[in-house]
Amino acid sequence: MTIVNAVPEDFGELVSIYEREGLVDEVSLVGKDARKEFAEIGTKRIIWLAKDEGITVGSIQLVLDSEKKDLANGMNRAMIHHLRVSYSHHGKRIGSKLYKTAEQKAKELGVKTLTLEVEKSNTKAKEIYEHWGFVYVGEGEDPNEVVMEKRLHI
Repeated sequence: MTIVNAVPEDFGELVSIYEREGLVDEVSLVGKDARKEFAEIGTKRIIWLAKDEGITVGSIQLVLDSEKKDLANGMNRAMIHHLRVSYSHHGKRIGSKLYKTAEQKAKELGVKTLTLEVEKSNTKAKEIYEHWGFVYVGEGEDPNEVVMEKRLHI
């Protein structure tokens, strides 16, 4: 398993994870978002892909600057976004490796606080984020989400 930096042309790689898992309802939404997000590589975000024998099995984004300045302000706050690991690769610590890659890069860039949004109903993800040191800070703009953050020690 390797972690590689994505380039804008890789947007279909993220969509492929959802397609392979038969998440039809999410494919078009993710595809539309991915095209926009991948176009921001190098300016507002960094995206990594986890590959197993050449197949993309996971991804994570480090959003450096967002319209939601409380989450990513282009200076000392950045947001973890679209952490996704294929169901077939759960339990192999790929999510942890992706997260540690993003956290390390955030530290190198002088980010002091990492943020993220997670669905209230996603108990498993919230437990993982808490294990990584994130704490609940409030409700998200979307009433189905909460915001969590982690202070980085540089």
